[in-house]
Amino acid sequence: MSETRPAASVIVPAFNEQDRIGPLLPILSQVATELGYLVVIACNGCVDGTVAMARATPGVEVLDLERASKPHALNEAERFVGDVFPRLYVDADVRTDAASIEQLVDALRVDTPRAVRPMERYLNDGAPWFVRAYYSMRYVVPASREWLEHHIEGHHIYGTNAAGRAKFDVFPEEGQIMEDAFFDRMFDPDEKVPVYDSHVEVPLPSSSRALLRGMTRIYQGNWELTEWLSANRRDRLSAPGSSRDRRSVLETARYLASGGSTFDSWRPGIVVKTLAHESARHLAIWNARRLVRAGRQADWR
Repeated sequence: MSETRPAASVIVPAFNEQDRIGPLLPILSQVATELGYLVVIACNGCVDGTVAMARATPGVEVLDLERASKPHALNEAERFVGDVFPRLYVDADVRTDAASIEQLVDALRVDTPRAVRPMERYLNDGAPWFVRAYYSMRYVVPASREWLEHHIEGHHIYGTNAAGRAKFDVFPEEGQIMEDAFFDRMFDPDEKVPVYDSHVEVPLPSSSRALLRGMTRIYQGNWELTEWLSANRRDRLSAPGSSRDRRSVLETARYLASGGSTFDSWRPGIVVKTLAHESARHLAIWNARRLVRAGRQADWR
């Protein structure tokens, strides 16, 4: 008798996540053993206890990859799961539940291309004031709120069905291209569906430095993604979202100058958000110019 075909696939790339992946592992085990999903934890370049923790989790499959690269981990995991759809991609440090994962999978059981994401909530525990102030603005400043509501990128769990996955080949592995940004650009606005009954909790960066470093990488990755699309997928080059970061800064500045009681109560967070975006943008520009001067332009494109 042949084995039952998995009802869906879940891919979790993990890089040195032993201090963060713990809350997610029981959920992954549950969806694997109770819901019949094929769950793959793609450990990439781990030198801590992540691989051992993953292998001790009942029901999940574990890849131990030498190369520390999230896109590479996604591509290797996709080769492993083959044509098992619907498919979700889950960050290793988030907290969710089996019902939320099932809701996302069920939303993908359509014949037309579709991309889904859950509703997120940020975990403030242990985050410094600067970081908490920045994230408090994401649903206050209109441009940021609009972006989060209409895009898959930045929600830490996303997924698609077989028709949606046919819209691209593999995740680009070169440079600093963010895999969720690439995924988002592959879909049209009417193909992106938020699932309001699905939830994910996301830990905030542990320091202001970590926040700025992450934002800088996003800026640099967005520029590299534009270059990649220009060379490889010009049909997706005009996909909504390419001007998000700069537009968000301008919208924040307008909001800061608007006055009113909301302005008074949220003034510190708005200032932090504006400063953080501008600092990260200039750091990304500096990094790009430094690489060009060093003759290593290929490292960031």
